[in-house]
Amino acid sequence: MKKLTPKNKRLVESINASREDIADLYYALMLYNLLMHFQDKIFKRPNDFIKWSRKEHKKLIKSIKSPYSQFRNNNQMNDFILYTTDGVQVPLRYVLRSAKGGDQDIDATNNLIRTYIDSFESDIVWDVFEKIAWDYHILK
Repeated sequence: MKKLTPKNKRLVESINASREDIADLYYALMLYNLLMHFQDKIFKRPNDFIKWSRKEHKKLIKSIKSPYSQFRNNNQMNDFILYTTDGVQVPLRYVLRSAKGGDQDIDATNNLIRTYIDSFESDIVWDVFEKIAWDYHILK
């Protein structure tokens, strides 16, 4: 039996994950999508950023306190799937959109990533991230 996150700590009552875990999962997802974009590039590959992103992504996944088995990454969707307490699959984007304050969580995480991108002074990463963030946020 999976350990349940107390209801008052969950972002959405039916999802067994805290607001912090879901924000971290979104952060890891955005880094993952950036890494997948640059994986096959040969030229104009921001190697310092890629190295940092891989390390940060692994650290984030390990930091998630909710049972990890409820999270899946589907490469075709480029979205994490969370499971409700009843076992129903829900894409992360829908959880964030439906949750009170979910937009603020998305914006705060995107701003944090933008800050890191600025520290690498990489216009290439910035442009790709803006496209990924825009697509992720507006796709229904």
